[in-house]
Amino acid sequence: MVKIRNMARPLQAALFIALTVCFGAPVAANVLATVDRTTVELNETFVLKLTVDSQIDAEPNAAALEKDFYVGSRSQISNTTILNGEVQRSRTWSFALMAKHEG
Repeated sequence: MVKIRNMARPLQAALFIALTVCFGAPVAANVLATVDRTTVELNETFVLKLTVDSQIDAEPNAAALEKDFYVGSRSQISNTTILNGEVQRSRTWSFALMAKHEG
């Protein structure tokens, strides 16, 4: 069994590297990273979602995740909301991941 909370350091480091490489130095946006479950069996996939609260067109570089995870399918969703004249944009990238080892 693989507990994702135990993978927090490699996942956090990989996410930081992926976001920095993709978006350049500091990103002027809030980034939310979530997973669809906290415990998975070895050879079982889970979904990592990265949501950015601004309009960013570049896709995060998933190469940083490949040290600890097999990266499967990828998708993205863009959302624009206009409420009382205020425009809010967000983009969510989803990555299917599978751990390469227990930890």
